[in-house]
Amino acid sequence: MTKLKKVTINKYKCIETEQSFDVEDDITVLVGKNESGKTAILEAITKSNPYADKDFKYDITHDYPRRGQQQFKKNGEDVTVFRSKFTIPEELVECIGREIGPGTLRERTVTQLRAYRQQNAVYESIDLDIASFWEFKFAQFEIEDEQLKTLVRRQTPYAEFMSHFDGYTEKENENALLDEINEYFDDGWMTDDSIANHLVFKYLHPQMPKYLYYDEYHQLPTEIDLRELQNDQSDRKDLKTARALFALAELDLQAILGEDDEASVSAQESASHKVTSILRKYWKTNPNLRVKFHVPPQRNVHGNLVVKIRVSSNADGMTLPLNSRSRGFQWFFSFFVWFSKIQEDKGNQYILLLDEPGLNLHASAQRDLLEFIEDLAKDYQIIYTTHSPFMIDSDKLHRVRTVFEDRRGTRISESTQEKDSDTLFPLQAALGYDIAQNLFISKSNLLVEGVTDVMYLQTVSSILQRNGRTALRDNITIVPVGGAGKLASFVSLLHGQKLNFACLLDSLAHQGLQKKVENLVDNRLIEKSNIRFFHEFIGSGDSKADIEDMFEKGEYLSLFNAQFSEYDDIAESQLNPEVRRIVKQIEEVIGGKFDHYWPAYELSTRAADESFLSDATLTRFENLFKKINGLIKR
Repeated sequence: MTKLKKVTINKYKCIETEQSFDVEDDITVLVGKNESGKTAILEAITKSNPYADKDFKYDITHDYPRRGQQQFKKNGEDVTVFRSKFTIPEELVECIGREIGPGTLRERTVTQLRAYRQQNAVYESIDLDIASFWEFKFAQFEIEDEQLKTLVRRQTPYAEFMSHFDGYTEKENENALLDEINEYFDDGWMTDDSIANHLVFKYLHPQMPKYLYYDEYHQLPTEIDLRELQNDQSDRKDLKTARALFALAELDLQAILGEDDEASVSAQESASHKVTSILRKYWKTNPNLRVKFHVPPQRNVHGNLVVKIRVSSNADGMTLPLNSRSRGFQWFFSFFVWFSKIQEDKGNQYILLLDEPGLNLHASAQRDLLEFIEDLAKDYQIIYTTHSPFMIDSDKLHRVRTVFEDRRGTRISESTQEKDSDTLFPLQAALGYDIAQNLFISKSNLLVEGVTDVMYLQTVSSILQRNGRTALRDNITIVPVGGAGKLASFVSLLHGQKLNFACLLDSLAHQGLQKKVENLVDNRLIEKSNIRFFHEFIGSGDSKADIEDMFEKGEYLSLFNAQFSEYDDIAESQLNPEVRRIVKQIEEVIGGKFDHYWPAYELSTRAADESFLSDATLTRFENLFKKINGLIKR
């Protein structure tokens, strides 16, 4: 399957300067506040190759940014509004190789461009090894004539080329080559680009996926006019979704419209059962709901038969029209129907674009929706927008791209590059939600001060585990308490739940915190031995240390320098050896504080590169995990 790898948008509504972002192979999430430009991004993508909507095109008046629009209209120049980079699937590479030689295609990517005035797809030249191409052709047709080979390699104009042979030669194999070469001429010339264009439009352009955009306007109608439904010319989105429902339910319209009442009732009940059984897999908020199809004997005001969608609850047996259920359920049901139908279409490639999916759903139902989206992502790439923390999988933050607006228009960045607290709130809330979900599920808990501690410990633990070394036990949940000052509240909470736990802390900053910790021990809420400090595992004899001091100084500086481009890179030689703790040493160099979260995030993105961490660092963490595993009972 052709995969979208990167998109670039320029001069589209609120996107005034060129913005790019990488696209994941499964799900990419655009996170941002309302009016940040998320919908504009999805629109710009969709218009490059929309599914079924021929009028969904780039329009200078409606789409070009107001600032500079009049000048653009007058100057007659064009602007590439959208650029998309795709990987060429292996099976297509092999197919191309059979025509042009297996080693001719150097790069397995192709880039498509769309502009305002010239809206037909244009492709940037793909990288070909032309020498390899011709050697393959000479071998394929058993060409030995050096004069012919020389003419072919010169990329001669077609008329001049053919004049050397008066049309054809006397040898069948050479004539066969000349016939084949005709396909590679463009406007009378045969060049590297003309060969590339031939390949693009024969193999690659037909494989370009279409973008299927879904928003709230695709919701199912409660009452479906069968005559309107059978009108294939109608582009109404609700009717398209209704057709998808009938196809999913395998609703037999002939049986419904026939004179046999028993057959009609049977068809309605069969369709109801099928849709309900599929829906219940994902709609877990209320598993008692049941979808029913009903065809009343009376016709509507237009004199047409209708199918009504009703929803009942097994709890009370009462049925209600679809539009009387919650807006959240209506949206989910319509979404579920549309994309379940799309899944059955194996003949086309789609990329699904979802604008604020599940906006009206309860938090738990949004989690159900995420599960459905994950299932869809097995077959489709998906890009969706959200500002809800419940629509973000905190275990997969690499999928997130942040969207915000400043004086230069909409900006798109990797989540690690965005420092705006309002934009990042859904990500931080998603982390907090998962922590709250796990807090009372695990019987064994390790209390740490903050989220950065969680990220460091989880990342290094996974590296140790992959290398067959001692990692943190799988059944231990790491719980950030929000600072040492809140430790007492969490310890009391866990003690009351009769759970197993230990604490792992930075060195206590002042006597007030030391006194609180001592009180926990004195009140027998926790054993003194279950409170550990990072300085115990440093091995330097220093009694002051943070988790950052578990790393070699050069390693931590690498993480810091990668994330804080606003500062010049800091070398280890710049650190003051008289200052304890590397965090304080860096703050002395930059003349202020910095957010400790970003170096931790940088480490998490490097987790696959195990060579980044020295054996000395890994041994410190391994000794720490051995101690914690021994302290917390199974």
